[in-house]
Amino acid sequence: MFTKHIVAVCLGVFCATAFSLTSFAQTTQAQDDETSARGAFFATRPGGNSANRPSTANRKTTTATTTSGASSTANKASNARRSDAKGSSATSKSEPAKKPASTSTARKSGAGTNKGGVETGSSAAMSLASAPEGTTENVGESVAADSIGLGYTLYMRADNGDAVRVDPEKEFGAGDQIRVSLEANTDGYLYIFHTEDDRNPQMLFPDARLSAGANSIRAHVPYQVPSSLIDWFKFDDKPAIEQLYIVLTRAPLPDVPTGTALAKYCGGNSGACVWRPAPQTWAQIKSHAAAPVAVSKSVEFGQKESLVERDALTRGIGLSLDAPSPSIVRMNTSSNKNILVTTIDLVHK
Repeated sequence: MFTKHIVAVCLGVFCATAFSLTSFAQTTQAQDDETSARGAFFATRPGGNSANRPSTANRKTTTATTTSGASSTANKASNARRSDAKGSSATSKSEPAKKPASTSTARKSGAGTNKGGVETGSSAAMSLASAPEGTTENVGESVAADSIGLGYTLYMRADNGDAVRVDPEKEFGAGDQIRVSLEANTDGYLYIFHTEDDRNPQMLFPDARLSAGANSIRAHVPYQVPSSLIDWFKFDDKPAIEQLYIVLTRAPLPDVPTGTALAKYCGGNSGACVWRPAPQTWAQIKSHAAAPVAVSKSVEFGQKESLVERDALTRGIGLSLDAPSPSIVRMNTSSNKNILVTTIDLVHK
């Protein structure tokens, strides 16, 4: 890993110029990464292509880089600090939907909570749940359009019941209710695991009660966890960090039951059936969280879930290019990597 060192001896204006050039280069590089991550992600949305990508020129953005992007909450030093107070979602509930501003970071990151299903927007409303951490700096790394990408948005339930976008780095309190919306840029397979304080992992999705344990997903069709048919995640009064590990793959994971295998494991149990990965299996899954990724993060929150998003979710159709973009977009920097692990840390006090 390269680290930046500044020579102690400066010669007047030359030192100041060096600092200015360095700052300019870092900002330009981060903006390039923004275009790379978000542009590559949108290139595969219906109506999108390499020449017709959403412009980032008019977005309010902040830029940051990190060599360790463990999770949305763990990266407090490199991201804009949470600005939402408890209840901010309620004060923002009447704002019209708009594409949020974004900031790009290059990093590895990841994860989330424990009960739930994911709503897929298909008529059979599939429910899903939704993690990664980086070790090398990769700002400005080009991202191929066929690299695996995941966009996600965290919604909080406002006092009037509306789903309102909030910063994943927000600290939550007892009684707060949240939901996560997911959008992949490729067909594939989705797995969601939950840990509390990074211990005792259990699989939230696939769920044997939902679509017979199937976990295949389609590109740019929104999925929501927990499903609105199941309710929201609700924080209790026990302080902890809830981690959601969202695993997106091109092929099914070995040693993780889905479909009939998961149904057999659950033995026809009509209630919640908890499957826990073996330590070796979990270690292998988590290791992918350290892969380098390009990240673009919104810096504006408070928008209510739009009718376009809700319609796509309900009907199981792909989001169009002009639909609101996810709050956070993460893209593998290598198109050869067949798995993307994203960790969302949810802190509640």
